[in-house]
Amino acid sequence: MQIVDLTEKYYPIYFVCLEDWSDDIKEAGNHKEMWFNKFKEKGLRVKLAVENEKVCGMIQYLPIEYSFVEGKELYFIKCIWVHGHKQGIGNFQRRGIGTSLLNAAEKDVKNLGGKAKRASLEFGRKVDFQKISTTSKETFNEWGISDAFFIDGKNVRTGPPPSYEKIRKLISKRVNGLKV
Repeated sequence: MQIVDLTEKYYPIYFVCLEDWSDDIKEAGNHKEMWFNKFKEKGLRVKLAVENEKVCGMIQYLPIEYSFVEGKELYFIKCIWVHGHKQGIGNFQRRGIGTSLLNAAEKDVKNLGGKAKRASLEFGRKVDFQKISTTSKETFNEWGISDAFFIDGKNVRTGPPPSYEKIRKLISKRVNGLKV
């Protein structure tokens, strides 16, 4: 079993919530596709569990600010589903697939670059976000610092990690100063 990111290859099964055998889901029309298209630009992430070319589970999560839950700087799991019906591909529950999906989503969110990446996404193509891992000695020596936040090559982080709002304001100030 593999955990993979949602790609166009899997859109047809994803848009029917992995239930391509269900007449009820087909009657729902393209509501899932419309929802996906609305939220993918807002940071929606989808991981799929695939076994023998069959999608047997999924998890979808997005920045909490776009959910019905109040919060900041977190991701909210909108749905986690492991196929458990006899119809279709059969029951895949109780095999650790849900746990694997949760672990993959957690790892993904940690690797997104957190607050800085999310803040940069608000400005579209005006901002080029780059995450640089300083785990290798060469990279650490090149940058001379192991944990920093830079805008245009200038370290803007001092003291405790800045809040999402502070990062967003710093990026906004720089973007507003650009001559386009």
